[in-house]
Amino acid sequence: MYPTKKFIAILLSILFTISLFSENFQEKSFWKILNERLRIQITDGPYFFNSGNLYDYLDGGADNYIKNGLIKLTTADCMYKKIQFTIEIYTFKNNFLSLKMFKKEAGKNFKTYKKGYIYIGKGLVLVHKKNKILKIIFFKLNKRTDIDKKIYNLFLSY
Repeated sequence: MYPTKKFIAILLSILFTISLFSENFQEKSFWKILNERLRIQITDGPYFFNSGNLYDYLDGGADNYIKNGLIKLTTADCMYKKIQFTIEIYTFKNNFLSLKMFKKEAGKNFKTYKKGYIYIGKGLVLVHKKNKILKIIFFKLNKRTDIDKKIYNLFLSY
C-alpha cells in the first residue's frame, strides 16, 4: 500500500515546520551565547524580518534581497567595551543564492575560512556559511577589535 498524496503533503509540512523551529532555536541560542560567553551586550533587538516586512528595515535594498531568495533577516544592535556595532544574519532559500549574494557584496576580496568564506573591509565583516550571511557593521571604523573574529568564529561553529 502506497501513502496518499495528502499524507505525503502533511508529512512534508511537518518536516518543514520542524526544520524552521530548529533553525529559530539555533539562532536564539546564538544571540544568548553572544551575551553569555562573549559578554556582548544586545542594546536593541534582536528583530526578525521576512519578505513581508523587510522593507521596514532595508527600505530600498529589500527588493534585491527578496529577488535573490532571502527568507529571513535577524538583526540586533550590540555593544562590547563601548564599541557599537550591528549584527545581521541573512537566511536564504539555499546555499547557491546566499553565496551569490555574498559574492555580490564582498566583491573579489574574500577568502576561504574554516567552514565558509569571509570578507573584512573598513567597518564591515561578511561571513558566508551554507545558506546564511553574517554581517557585522561597526559604527566607528577605527573602533574595531578582535571581537569580530570571536563573533564570526561562533557563527561558523553553528
